Amino acid sequence: MARVTAAVLCLSLLAAACGPKTVASPPVTAAPRFPDFIVPVVPLELQDTPAAKSQGRAWALLQAGDFGGAERELAAALASRPDFFPAETTRGWVEIARKDPAAALPHFARALERQPADPSALVGRGEASLALDREADALVAFRAAAAADPSLTEIARRVE
Repeated sequence: MARVTAAVLCLSLLAAACGPKTVASPPVTAAPRFPDFIVPVVPLELQDTPAAKSQGRAWALLQAGDFGGAERELAAALASRPDFFPAETTRGWVEIARKDPAAALPHFARALERQPADPSALVGRGEASLALDREADALVAFRAAAAADPSLTEIARRVE
């Protein structure tokens, strides 16, 4: 009987070791921790790239409060495609979430060098500037965001 039990145990372990491996997916949150953050839009031609997939996972991790996990995914996105501006924008939002607006500004600046009218990066720049008491800079960024994306009615109201 002990031999049968040992054989079943060995076979079970062997099957588990040879079975398909699963990749951990980002946590699913019932409600995002940062609902006011503007999701960066990935250009259509880049949506099926590894960088876009990593950036999407990073956004989910950010919204779940896993800043370290988000940073790892963003590093992977930028390693695969250094010019991928949505990843830089998301990095900026991670720094805003960490309450480090000074660290966020360079990320938003890099994103805006690549895509000057990116609403998410513009709003992020505005939020970081506001947190640093740079109201004039914030106003410029918010106005540019509202002009780039008319659906940002709350931002437009803030600058009126």
